[in-house]
This record gives sequence, C-alpha cells and structure tokens, in this order.
Amino acid sequence: LYEADRPEDAIRHLKAAAASGEVVYRDNGLYLQHLLGTLANIQLAYGEIQEAVVNLERALATDLRGAVV
Repeated sequence: LYEADRPEDAIRHLKAAAASGEVVYRDNGLYLQHLLGTLANIQLAYGEIQEAVVNLERALATDLRGAVV
C-alpha cells in the first residue's frame, strides 16, 4: 500500500496489525519488532513524527523472544 502511494491505508493497516500483534505474535518478537519499525518508517515519511517515535521505542523495547516488555 505504501509503494502504491496509499500511505494512509498502509498506516491504518499497520496500526491494526501492531495493536493485535502483541497477542498474535507474542512468540515471535522479531516479527513484531519489524512490524513496528515498518510502521514507524512510514509514519516518519508522512510527518507523523511523534507517533513514529513511540513506535520506534516500542520496537526497541520488544523482547525478541516474545512481546513488548
């Protein structure tokens, strides 16, 4: 969606995935970290700086063995 120049849709879908990701991917912290990092990168590209920082912090706090600590 991002590459199709639909950033609003990309952000919306990634936010939904991140919201459920802590439960769904609790055994795959690396995937959750990647998801949050991708969301943050798209948010940075479209000026959502504060939200991007929050998601980068969440990505950094992700226990690679599990969910956000």
